[in-house]
Amino acid sequence: MPVWLWVLVGFFSGSLMFSAWLPKWFCGVDVCQKAKDKNPGVSNAMTQAGIPIGVLCLLCDLAKGIIPIVLALKHMPPRIPLFSLVLLSPVAGHAFSPFRRFRGGKAITVSFGVLLGAGRVFPGVWILAAWYLFFSLVVRICPNSVRTCVTYVFFAGTVFLWPVCRPFLAGCWGIAAIVCLKHFREARTSQGSLSFLHRSLTWDSHSEGHR
Repeated sequence: MPVWLWVLVGFFSGSLMFSAWLPKWFCGVDVCQKAKDKNPGVSNAMTQAGIPIGVLCLLCDLAKGIIPIVLALKHMPPRIPLFSLVLLSPVAGHAFSPFRRFRGGKAITVSFGVLLGAGRVFPGVWILAAWYLFFSLVVRICPNSVRTCVTYVFFAGTVFLWPVCRPFLAGCWGIAAIVCLKHFREARTSQGSLSFLHRSLTWDSHSEGHR
């Protein structure tokens, strides 16, 4: 099976908007209309449709990243240059889903799914999870949009220093770029805070942008 077909499979898998569809099918709830940020994501599904549906959405969004990567790794070596596009495709599919006129979700859960699918080759999921925990528990950054951008930037930097093959490096950088892009507008206009050892710093990006 050619690489470009695996890219299409990954993109199609990622584009399935379970966190928008399942709450509507099972609960009659349109999470994109009810949620403040209009994002068809797991967090909004859990908040608007309840924990059981939210957990189901979480599993489906993870699976649509895991499955195409696991299948691709069974049929091709991960060191071929275009494997970076295979890694990137489910995240791109979710972020720019044709089922939502190319305005998809923020792609956090599916990015974890992709890295889980590649776990036997590269421990990227643990690197990303470690940075998320660090910026949530040790150096606490709020709001979530800013924390996510910082987390993925540090993730991309760590991968650069990790002994990983170039396709995985390029794929991880692409994933980080897409997730940051999807969060950038919200992060740029948000009022945020950073705290460490009970000391805090606050900023208002929206005000700074209009000075």
